[in-house]
Amino acid sequence: MQEDLTGISTVIRMLADIERKINTPTDDMRVLEEQVAQLAERVENHCIYSDKAIEKSEAAMNKRLESMNEFRAQLTDQSKTFINYEIYNANHRILEVKIEALQKIVWGGLAVVSFVAFAVPLLMQYFNTR
Repeated sequence: MQEDLTGISTVIRMLADIERKINTPTDDMRVLEEQVAQLAERVENHCIYSDKAIEKSEAAMNKRLESMNEFRAQLTDQSKTFINYEIYNANHRILEVKIEALQKIVWGGLAVVSFVAFAVPLLMQYFNTR
């Protein structure tokens, strides 16, 4: 029986707290309204800061894109002055032919010099012995 009374008194206290809260909603409503106002202000400030951050990032992105476009244009202009593969191969082959011709001349000259270097002492010996 004592337990029943303890349970009933707990329920009565809970009901009294609920009744008090129901009867004094103005204080709770004010607190709630203040919290809602603070939350709304925070959201508004966050939106403002977000908008500013977006504007700054867009400006930075545009500047970066302008730099990239300038660099791309510079590369395009520079690539126009490069020699293409076919012209390089043709000119390289001409240089190879010239080098081969010069090598033949040099080897021929060395052969003549070697012959003269060998023949002169022989001729001198031949004429000296006579």
